Amino acid sequence: MRIHQSERQIIDDQFSIKTVIEFDSPQARLPEELFYKFPARYADFSSNRADPFLVAILHLAMHLGENIQVHGAVSPQLAFHLEEYQRIFSIWYPHLFHPISIEYRDLAPPDNRPRPGVGLSFSGGVDSFFSLQRHLPANQPISHLALTHGFFIYGFDMPLADTADFDRLSLDYIDLFHSLGLELIPIHTNIRSFSAPYLSFTITHGAALASAGLLLDNFFHRQYIAPSYRYAGLPPWGSSPLTDHLLSTESLQIVHDSAVGSRLDRITEISTWQPVREHLRICSNVPHASYRKNCSRCDKCLRTMIILHILGCLDEYPTFSKKVTFLSIIRWGLLYNFDNGFHKLFLQEAREHHRRDLIPWFYIAAFLGWLHMLADRFSPKAIIHPIKARLRPPRPDPFIRS
Repeated sequence: MRIHQSERQIIDDQFSIKTVIEFDSPQARLPEELFYKFPARYADFSSNRADPFLVAILHLAMHLGENIQVHGAVSPQLAFHLEEYQRIFSIWYPHLFHPISIEYRDLAPPDNRPRPGVGLSFSGGVDSFFSLQRHLPANQPISHLALTHGFFIYGFDMPLADTADFDRLSLDYIDLFHSLGLELIPIHTNIRSFSAPYLSFTITHGAALASAGLLLDNFFHRQYIAPSYRYAGLPPWGSSPLTDHLLSTESLQIVHDSAVGSRLDRITEISTWQPVREHLRICSNVPHASYRKNCSRCDKCLRTMIILHILGCLDEYPTFSKKVTFLSIIRWGLLYNFDNGFHKLFLQEAREHHRRDLIPWFYIAAFLGWLHMLADRFSPKAIIHPIKARLRPPRPDPFIRS
């Protein structure tokens, strides 16, 4: 695999930076070029280095077993740490990844210009709102570590075809950031199209987030990546405090933000903040979610709605279109991955907030989820797959090139 020298251009009011990814074996389902686009007024934030493209494509190269040749400048610090990064993912996912070799044509650190910016990868979800609130200038006592900008990435969890929804969402979030004294940079990229045919984005999303910060390394000295799991039970995952920092360079420090509390703790902490109530967007159920609305029916939506219902503030969230009923708790149980342990957190929270009327339904939902898990794992595939296909027909992945 060869990562060619990137090309930069301004078309209308958009700055584009792209590179050709040349594979050793034919890859008909993958694009030929990896690109990023953002407003031209931020063009000076970007350098012509290969760091973001190398980080973005590394998982795919490890999966395909193709060594990489990089035509472009790469940070020596990043090159050193990518060896450890590869080892970790090869141990976590031995069936998907094997370490590869990387040939660098130009190992050179970024220049030592002052970089005043501090960025946050922002999606509008619980974790990114948690980090946004935590590192606002009013809340971060160390001034040079307080946020100045956010990155809102299009082509990450929203397909590039959803232009209208993204444009409206980005305008809303730009206004939100301005009200907080910050700027938001909307970034278009086809990065997910390179992983979708082969790899779950839950495995590659940490590198995708880091690539956005590395892309703008002429201005930013620090990038926060919002937490996923807490330290007390870190599973293999695409974004982790064990791996994200390994994607830093001499000039950009990538920080996996505080992973002390659980998702429930984060929701509780930010639940009364008005920007969260007005703008929370957690759903990636593309066919059923729409502009500023969550689908209110998938596992991710239902578990967030249930927590807000326990806290007594779900009615204050207009981005959810439904209320929590006993039937929606049962539905959550049928969609629930029993290994995640959310049923225990729900039971604990219900007791603490004196919602004992919900406790029997959580037990019923957890029991149904457990039965569903057993059926899925141990029933003959010849029986279970046709049933699942009829109940939930497979949809084409909007990120895979047809």
